[in-house]
Amino acid sequence: MTQYMKPEVALLFSGVGLDVLGEGFESFPADVREAIVAEYPRVNFKDGIVKAFFGGFEQKPGTTWGTVKADVCERFIAGYKSPNFCDLIANSPFPDSVSRKG
Repeated sequence: MTQYMKPEVALLFSGVGLDVLGEGFESFPADVREAIVAEYPRVNFKDGIVKAFFGGFEQKPGTTWGTVKADVCERFIAGYKSPNFCDLIANSPFPDSVSRKG
Protein backbone atom coordinates (compact mmCIF):
# COMPACT_ATOMS: atom_id res chain seq x y z
CA MET A 1 0.00 0.00 0.00
CA THR A 2 2.78 2.46 0.81
CA GLN A 3 4.24 2.13 -2.69
CA TYR A 4 1.75 4.78 -3.87
CA MET A 5 2.59 7.26 -1.11
CA LYS A 6 5.16 10.01 -1.01
CA PRO A 7 8.16 8.81 1.03
CA GLU A 8 7.44 10.95 4.10
CA VAL A 9 3.79 9.86 4.10
CA ALA A 10 4.81 6.20 3.75
CA LEU A 11 7.24 6.58 6.64
CA LEU A 12 4.59 8.13 8.87
CA PHE A 13 2.00 5.51 7.85
CA SER A 14 4.43 2.66 8.58
CA GLY A 15 5.57 4.23 11.86
CA VAL A 16 2.03 4.65 13.13
CA GLY A 17 1.19 1.11 12.03
CA LEU A 18 4.12 -0.23 14.04
CA ASP A 19 3.57 1.99 17.07
CA VAL A 20 -0.20 1.64 17.36
CA LEU A 21 -1.00 -1.77 15.84
CA GLY A 22 2.32 -3.58 16.02
CA GLU A 23 2.50 -4.02 12.23
CA GLY A 24 6.01 -5.19 11.37
CA PHE A 25 6.88 -5.74 15.05
CA GLU A 26 8.79 -8.96 14.45
CA SER A 27 10.81 -7.53 11.57
CA PHE A 28 11.80 -4.37 13.47
CA PRO A 29 15.13 -5.02 15.25
CA ALA A 30 14.49 -5.97 18.88
CA ASP A 31 17.45 -3.99 20.20
CA VAL A 32 16.21 -0.81 18.49
CA ARG A 33 12.65 -1.41 19.75
CA GLU A 34 13.89 -1.92 23.30
CA ALA A 35 16.05 1.20 23.19
CA ILE A 36 13.15 3.31 21.93
CA VAL A 37 10.76 1.96 24.57
CA ALA A 38 13.37 2.53 27.28
CA GLU A 39 13.67 6.17 26.18
CA TYR A 40 9.92 6.63 25.57
CA PRO A 41 7.99 4.26 27.87
CA ARG A 42 4.55 3.15 26.71
CA VAL A 43 2.80 3.65 30.05
CA ASN A 44 -0.91 2.86 29.53
CA PHE A 45 -0.37 3.51 25.82
CA LYS A 46 -3.01 1.14 24.46
CA ASP A 47 -5.84 2.46 26.60
CA GLY A 48 -4.62 6.04 26.39
CA ILE A 49 -4.41 6.22 22.62
CA VAL A 50 -7.90 4.82 22.14
CA LYS A 51 -9.26 7.39 24.60
CA ALA A 52 -7.33 10.13 22.78
CA PHE A 53 -8.85 9.05 19.46
CA PHE A 54 -12.30 9.10 21.06
CA GLY A 55 -11.76 12.57 22.46
CA GLY A 56 -11.38 13.86 18.93
CA PHE A 57 -14.85 12.84 17.80
CA GLU A 58 -16.94 11.91 20.83
CA GLN A 59 -19.22 14.91 20.22
CA LYS A 60 -19.76 13.90 16.57
CA PRO A 61 -19.78 10.08 16.36
CA GLY A 62 -21.75 10.12 13.12
CA THR A 63 -18.66 11.42 11.33
CA THR A 64 -16.87 8.14 12.03
CA TRP A 65 -19.15 6.05 9.81
CA GLY A 66 -17.19 3.88 7.42
CA THR A 67 -13.92 4.24 9.31
CA VAL A 68 -12.11 2.32 12.04
CA LYS A 69 -13.05 5.19 14.35
CA ALA A 70 -16.60 3.83 14.46
CA ASP A 71 -15.17 0.91 16.47
CA VAL A 72 -13.92 3.41 19.05
CA CYS A 73 -17.38 4.98 19.35
CA GLU A 74 -18.94 1.55 19.80
CA ARG A 75 -16.49 0.88 22.62
CA PHE A 76 -17.12 4.13 24.54
CA ILE A 77 -20.73 5.15 23.76
CA ALA A 78 -23.26 2.82 25.36
CA GLY A 79 -25.64 1.48 22.73
CA TYR A 80 -23.89 3.19 19.81
CA LYS A 81 -23.94 1.13 16.64
CA SER A 82 -22.38 2.38 13.45
CA PRO A 83 -24.58 2.03 10.37
CA ASN A 84 -23.95 -1.03 8.22
CA PHE A 85 -23.37 -0.13 4.56
CA CYS A 86 -25.19 -3.24 3.30
CA ASP A 87 -28.21 -2.41 5.49
CA LEU A 88 -28.24 1.17 4.18
CA ILE A 89 -28.39 -0.13 0.61
CA ALA A 90 -31.07 -2.69 1.44
CA ASN A 91 -33.19 -0.03 3.16
CA SER A 92 -32.89 2.58 0.40
CA PRO A 93 -36.35 3.92 -0.49
CA PHE A 94 -35.76 3.24 -4.20
CA PRO A 95 -37.32 -0.07 -5.26
CA ASP A 96 -35.43 -2.47 -7.49
CA SER A 97 -36.60 -2.19 -11.09
CA VAL A 98 -37.96 -5.14 -13.01
CA SER A 99 -35.63 -6.30 -15.77
CA ARG A 100 -36.68 -5.13 -19.23
CA LYS A 101 -35.14 -8.20 -20.84
CA GLY A 102 -37.56 -10.89 -21.60
